[in-house]
Amino acid sequence: MGLITMRRKDFKKNIWKYYIFTFLRQFMLILPIIFLFYQENGLTMNQIGFLATIAGTMTLILEVPSGAFADLYGRKKSMIIGSLIITAGYFVRAVSVNFINFCIAMSLISLGAAFVSGADKALLYDSLKELKKEKLFKKIAGTANFLSLLAMGLGSFFGGLIASYGLRTVHYSIVIPFFLAFLISFTFKEPKGYKKAIKSDYFKHLKEGLIFTFTHKKVRLLILLSSLTVGLMLVSHIFFQPYMKQIGIASTSFGIFYLIFLGISAISSRGAYIIEEKVGKNKSIISIPLILALQLFLMSKFSFYYAFLFLFLGEFIWGFTTPIIGHYINENVKSHHRATILSINAMGYQIVWAIFAPLIGWFADIWTLQTALLIQAAIVVAFSAIIFSFWKIDKVKI
Repeated sequence: MGLITMRRKDFKKNIWKYYIFTFLRQFMLILPIIFLFYQENGLTMNQIGFLATIAGTMTLILEVPSGAFADLYGRKKSMIIGSLIITAGYFVRAVSVNFINFCIAMSLISLGAAFVSGADKALLYDSLKELKKEKLFKKIAGTANFLSLLAMGLGSFFGGLIASYGLRTVHYSIVIPFFLAFLISFTFKEPKGYKKAIKSDYFKHLKEGLIFTFTHKKVRLLILLSSLTVGLMLVSHIFFQPYMKQIGIASTSFGIFYLIFLGISAISSRGAYIIEEKVGKNKSIISIPLILALQLFLMSKFSFYYAFLFLFLGEFIWGFTTPIIGHYINENVKSHHRATILSINAMGYQIVWAIFAPLIGWFADIWTLQTALLIQAAIVVAFSAIIFSFWKIDKVKI
């Protein structure tokens, strides 16, 4: 009885450790100055977009295999490996001086992120399952996302202050929270949600995860919707800084604005489960691409100082999306495949990001930023309409 009690305490500790781990990994000091840092080192908007392609390509190659690694060899082990590689990647970025250096840094960061992505949420969900409280995942994931976005906001604020000592100083500083996250990863208790691997297991497990994803109608459509919306949200974030400069916001104020934006996302994420319970599952799902498209359309049509208010729409839906779609996917997936399926989800939005970031960046280079944003809004509407038509044809209920 005492051993069971100790195990339950360990899994309870996993929850608050997950909060700390998430907060440290998202303490993004570089967020308000990354675009300026790239420009300072001579990168064009197309090259900045190409870095997203590198991230997406690495994700395509490694996201699902790393998820299968976490399912078979342990989520904790995967998180430790990933956190160390990410820390190394941010250090390389801090010392980078040209496009090739930045490509190497992005490759390392993406490789490390692939090992963490899926493994961390699978560890959280299976810890709750050990406690017989998996129904709390939506609430706890929302709280974690709240802390994640709060960390991004605070990181942005302090990053803006540190930037007065030089943009490269900010990049050196961000290595510290990522190294601390690496240390925290050693302290997690591994749930039973993974199975010990034998040599023949790995590819069999990977194949089973892929077959499940592509044949389970609900999970397939949820991942398609998540890939579209989260991927294009990531693309839109690339253009926040040039848009803010265009409407007359001083770059020295970016840190404060990012703190406000991410504060909105944090509040949205914290209250996502309450909003979803009030408006219902179907309306919650439909609202995600619609609000994103509205934000992009308004940004494309208006270019005055107070147009920064349009960014609030995107930040609200950014905070809302992750805990809600994540919960819907998790409740349809068994533990031994959880990290693999969540990695497939992450791979999906990274592919969308990789494809459209350089493309939208190219549109902005050859035409205008407003035209690029309008095209992006049209892409959201067109592809979400296709996804929802399949939703209706397959008679899927959330």
